Amino acid sequence: HLRRPAYDYRQVWRDFSEVALSHDLRSCVSVPIFASGNVPGVESGRVLGTFAVYRHEPGPPDPHAFAIVAGAQSGGSGADAAVDRSTHALAVAGAAHLARGAIERKLAEQAVHDSEQRFRNVLDASPALVYLKDLEGRYLFVNRHVVELLGLPYDRWIGRTARELVSADMADQFGRVASIGDGEWNF
Repeated sequence: HLRRPAYDYRQVWRDFSEVALSHDLRSCVSVPIFASGNVPGVESGRVLGTFAVYRHEPGPPDPHAFAIVAGAQSGGSGADAAVDRSTHALAVAGAAHLARGAIERKLAEQAVHDSEQRFRNVLDASPALVYLKDLEGRYLFVNRHVVELLGLPYDRWIGRTARELVSADMADQFGRVASIGDGEWNF
């Protein structure tokens, strides 16, 4: 079923009417694109955007346009009786579904970026030497303290081994293992 708008659509139209009218668009029927709830931190049902069908003639939406946006809102599942099952309507509904996926992907990418930045900020604030290596010994991460202590810029560390960064003697010293409990630590 279609949800009632949680906003005054007349105000929204006023905000965009100049742009629409400059393209000779006189009426529109639209539905919100709701979050699926599959992105951490993005509440299910949150409005991500809108999907709309515009016309050059003023007036109420024609039944075909209404069926298209109804299908867009339902994700093209065919569960809504108002969905026009024509190839065109299903294609439009599919496009709206893809738009939701693209918006949610961008939100997820931003959440990962923000999380990585928080991680870096915490580790950079630590007085400890903090680094992360892959199984081949290449550095994936070093904190600010490692960079300052050894005087090599951050970008120089990433993807390289100790032997590629410092003298062989120093790399050998990094490779010496200091046992701490049952674990092993090396630089």
